[in-house]
Formats: sequence, C-alpha cells, structure tokens
Amino acid sequence: MIRGARDGGSAVILTTHYLHEAEELSDRVYLMNRRILMEGSPGELRRRLPWVEVRSDDSDKPIRVTWDEAVNVINDLVRRRVRFEVREPSLEDVFMEVLNHEAE
Repeated sequence: MIRGARDGGSAVILTTHYLHEAEELSDRVYLMNRRILMEGSPGELRRRLPWVEVRSDDSDKPIRVTWDEAVNVINDLVRRRVRFEVREPSLEDVFMEVLNHEAE
C-alpha cells in the first residue's frame, strides 16, 4: 500500500524502527535519536561507511575492508577458487555506527 501510494505520486511519511523497511520503501531517510543524526537517500547513507564485508568459505568470520582492499581480497579468493560473498553496509550498520560515535 505504501509503495503504491508513493509510486502514484503521493508524499508518504513513514516512521519505523525497522530500518530494512525504511531502506526498501523510502526515497529519503532521517536517522534519529532524540534529534536528526543523519539524512539522505538510503544509498547515500550506506556509502558514508567506507567498508564492505567479505565472507568466504575459508574463514569463520567476515572481514571488513575498504572497496580498494576488497578488490585484492576478492582477487585472491578467485585465484584460490574459494566461494565468497560481498555485503555492503545496511542502514542498520550506518545507524549503529552513528550511535557509537555519539556515545564517544
């Protein structure tokens, strides 16, 4: 219903604690905690974090690296024929990062 209203040209204001919902349905997001912490499109906000996670079959934990470092990590995994996946930051990652900086 929300997507239909938005796609039909209506302005929709949505408040939610579910950041994946905001990421999927919103053109513009305001991350708030008693005040506006950050605003922008979901893509703009996700790009503010300088890392991606690379998870591979030869490691128990994903590693966080910059995009430039990820190219080298991925090239090595491909060369060794190890299965992997790359995950970009989510809005939840952005929100938690902003909250951590607020607490410092």
